[in-house]
Amino acid sequence: MHDPKDGCVVEETEEVEQEKQTLKSDRDNYIFSRKLNSGVGLNHELEEIVYVPEKIVRQLNLKHGEVFRCERNGLKGGKDFFEKLNEAPMNHEIEPSHIIEYDYVVVSYDNNLKQFVCKEQYGDEGLKVIPTWLVHGHDATKFKLQDGDIVSAARMYDKNLLRIRWKYNTDEILPTPKPKKPTEYKDKTNKAPFEESDSLKGKNIGIFGTETFIYGYIREVEKQGVQVIHTDSDVRSHIENVVNQSDIIVIPILQTSHTKAELAKEGAKLSGKPYIILKSEW
Repeated sequence: MHDPKDGCVVEETEEVEQEKQTLKSDRDNYIFSRKLNSGVGLNHELEEIVYVPEKIVRQLNLKHGEVFRCERNGLKGGKDFFEKLNEAPMNHEIEPSHIIEYDYVVVSYDNNLKQFVCKEQYGDEGLKVIPTWLVHGHDATKFKLQDGDIVSAARMYDKNLLRIRWKYNTDEILPTPKPKKPTEYKDKTNKAPFEESDSLKGKNIGIFGTETFIYGYIREVEKQGVQVIHTDSDVRSHIENVVNQSDIIVIPILQTSHTKAELAKEGAKLSGKPYIILKSEW
């Protein structure tokens, strides 16, 4: 640039240019504020707020107080571009969140309350019971909730009403129980999932899941004259094939995926075959 005093041209240093670019890019940075559903980005410099859809929150795994960049109309079709800034420190100027989150909770319909509720949750240890929380009626309609749906939800710490953030598809990965150490289950491997009975001899038992422990169970059950047909697949056709070949369906709910459990139960009902839901570890 020109110096007005002597007419000389003064070149900007690389450091000055970088500083300008940094200041410019910082203006696109926002602090994330999590809401019951979706969230907003706060930019105190511009006194601006941007809406962050739930889909973006999940894609970027944004947490309350984290910093992200938003470039308005940065994508085709006029959509905003979002990018999480992993190197940016948590900003403690934002107020703490008073939201309690529940992921992988199971929706069920309470006939007494005439309302959907959540009272079970999947985690690393399998399915566990949680306090019963009511589901907001608007969300039940919006997400077309049904018995057995798996959702991500949240509530304010002083409220008992859940707002639904996300409904998982049956093909999405859900948490499955972590395999136990040998010392934790070695005393159980000789126990069959059901008591010995003459009425079971010659029957085909279909079991879904439990890949880690299934072979020990097969040996013990077959000693009773029972034939085991097993699958660990989540593919509908594979599950239906096992159901068709089986006389009794066994669904170990703590050691199988939600998809397998629902498809096996559906197949058993359609074919009129008895099924057993095991809610305890074998």
